[in-house]
Amino acid sequence: MNFFKVLYDATFFNYLTFGNLLGFIFTLLLGIYLLTLKDKSKATFHLGLGFLLMGFFNLSYAIAAMLYSPVAAYHRWATVGFIMPAILHLSQWLFYFPVDTNPKVRKSFQIAQWVVAIVATISFVFASINAGTKFHFTGHYWDFDLETFSKFVGILIFSYIILFGLIGLYRFYQVKTHDRWAILQVTISIMIASIIPSFMNILSRDGVMDRGTYLTYFVLMT
Repeated sequence: MNFFKVLYDATFFNYLTFGNLLGFIFTLLLGIYLLTLKDKSKATFHLGLGFLLMGFFNLSYAIAAMLYSPVAAYHRWATVGFIMPAILHLSQWLFYFPVDTNPKVRKSFQIAQWVVAIVATISFVFASINAGTKFHFTGHYWDFDLETFSKFVGILIFSYIILFGLIGLYRFYQVKTHDRWAILQVTISIMIASIIPSFMNILSRDGVMDRGTYLTYFVLMT
């Protein structure tokens, strides 16, 4: 009972919480809609799975903004664990749409990215177990005291985003039908929606930009 009382006393529904819940609801419902379509293609499956995982990533942000307690630092397990698989499956959509013309290349990317994502997540979890927690006053959230490791994971996530863009450009060059323009549009859209918030997140963590400003752009980009 004391645990639930402490949890209740540390829970605050603020602007940051509801902002991230908007992103969570949008991406989760979009993922569920795509995954429940009848006779869906494999391309649609990966697109839906990517958005579904992105939904859980956004939910972890909402939880971090809602809980003013050191236990909220564990939201990082979800952010690290969900974001790379989400980008991975969005990249798989590029390979499958409109048809899977390079199954060997696609499978190689899928296996390699899954291995890196799993190893990075497990390593981060084990490193955070023995690490302390700290409160980011500039960001209004709790985090693990793992600045160096967090920056490494951030670079790894950013490399997944860049790789997505490169795969998109490769598929745009490879596909000769009118579908190539759909590939280019989706690639550019997701790159813009990913890169801009990534830089703004860094600025907000360092106190250069207000966290509410970053959140507003993050939701709009989503």
